[in-house]
Amino acid sequence: MKRKHTASLLGLFLGNFGIHRFYLGQAEWGLAYLALSCTGLPAILGCIDGIRIAGMEPGEFDRLYNSGNPRRLGSDRSITQAQNITIHMPNDEKEDSITLEISRLHALLKEGALTEEEFQVQKKRILGNQ
Repeated sequence: MKRKHTASLLGLFLGNFGIHRFYLGQAEWGLAYLALSCTGLPAILGCIDGIRIAGMEPGEFDRLYNSGNPRRLGSDRSITQAQNITIHMPNDEKEDSITLEISRLHALLKEGALTEEEFQVQKKRILGNQ
């Protein structure tokens, strides 16, 4: 499990050699930083990476660099990534039957089998029986 603070410090102090990129599992970028290390550009980019990583939310860091797996509770005893929880409520059969019955009445209204007045009366009857 990669640690955010370790990656940040590696970027700040050894960013010129791309060590932080190797640590984060980005060997291609690490090799590019290493190949260009004599230009000094990777040192600047490494500092930017280190600062960016330091300011990143722990959950975002985990999503990007730890395959989306949240960290386990560690010594800091904090949970770093919230989980989405979906609660499925059971269907209310009464509401479903009311909706279905009103839909059938509406279809009869469109076909001309019911007048608007008859539709409203039947709809009130159905809704009154809730």
